[in-house]
Amino acid sequence: QFVKSSKSGILTEDFRILPISEVLILHDEERVLEKLSHEGIDLHKVALVNEKDVKNKALLQRLRDLSPGMSNSFSSKILYYSPNVIEYEIKTDIPLLLFFNEIYYPGWELLSDDKMVDTIRVNHTFRGAYVAAGLHHLKMYFSPRLFKIGFFISMLSIVLMILLSQKWKRS
Repeated sequence: QFVKSSKSGILTEDFRILPISEVLILHDEERVLEKLSHEGIDLHKVALVNEKDVKNKALLQRLRDLSPGMSNSFSSKILYYSPNVIEYEIKTDIPLLLFFNEIYYPGWELLSDDKMVDTIRVNHTFRGAYVAAGLHHLKMYFSPRLFKIGFFISMLSIVLMILLSQKWKRS
């Protein structure tokens, strides 16, 4: 019941990326869930963000500075899509919050024009990112921290086993 548009239809794959210029920054997750349960909020036009989810204070201020209702020429194109990598080309005349119809999960990273960009949780469930006006190439990819730690431990273990086997062969 929390993820509905103003027409009470569940948000589905009818879109992949939406430009949003109206962002409501709420104090905590409970307030976000409370706001989501109210009828009349069009989740195609308004993004609800938990203030505690945004670690970067400059980003939080940029989100607060967005102006709802500004006229905008926006276009987007998916250049590449796989389960672990999605590439977009977007063009916008104004700064805005991009709403991605993708589940928010730690480990998703976003590059905008080859620079790391913070992703934030939007409407309690989805991914979002702030972008400045202009033409941008976005690349979102899954790179979980636990995988990196596990890979490092595995490589270290292999090196140690090789060293120990070489030492064992010499004796």
